[in-house]
Amino acid sequence: MKKLIALSALAILSAACGQAANETAKNAAPAPNPAATTSKPVMTDPQPATPAGQPVTQEVEVKFAEKLPDGWTFTDPKKEGPASDMKITNGRLVLPIPSGRDLYADNLTAPRVTKAIKGDFQIDTRVKFSPKQDYQGAGIVVFGGKDQYLRLERAFGGTGGGEGGIRLDVRKGDQYYPLSTPQDIATDADEVELRLMRKGNRFSAYWRLNEEAEWREVGQVELAYGESVEVGLLGCNTGDDTVAEFSFIKLAPVRSA
Repeated sequence: MKKLIALSALAILSAACGQAANETAKNAAPAPNPAATTSKPVMTDPQPATPAGQPVTQEVEVKFAEKLPDGWTFTDPKKEGPASDMKITNGRLVLPIPSGRDLYADNLTAPRVTKAIKGDFQIDTRVKFSPKQDYQGAGIVVFGGKDQYLRLERAFGGTGGGEGGIRLDVRKGDQYYPLSTPQDIATDADEVELRLMRKGNRFSAYWRLNEEAEWREVGQVELAYGESVEVGLLGCNTGDDTVAEFSFIKLAPVRSA
């Protein structure tokens, strides 16, 4: 009799466990269907995001001593060939520009020195450079993001023709075009001063021979860049190896009218 009672109790307990297991299975989340699972695309050539910049609240002249000041970064994105051995000598930033370096189409190998800036700004520099063949240019660059940049350079040649002079080029996605060419602003001066200014979405470029001369406008353009951009110096060269020398970088705020 005791044996029969024990067997009955086991049967009841087994039935209860089976019912609980069935209820758990009904309430459980369904297993994912392998055929319906999606995967994110793999970025084979990721583009770095524009770093958050600091606002320019007062005029600052960056002078070149033993090394670049804090916040400034030298980038040499070479794919092949010799590196650009940037150095600081006698108070100047000396930027060798090996042949084949450019910032055009798929060739984004121009050596540069940049800093992230937030909001409106004005950047000045003095560049000593003697471009003489194919395309050679050195000056100021503004990066607004992937495939978005503005170049102001003492240059020779390039899109739109002309020999030696001042160039202002812009890239917007797949579009690349000059706003001003050496044919428009010709000069054979070995040393010039360049200025690029941002006020909201409007960018304005200027140049002059020296600090005694008046600034002359190169061009203006509306660009929908983010609040932070990378700003600095660069060198481009599709001719023989060449060198550009920069005396200083001056940053200043742009006041509203």
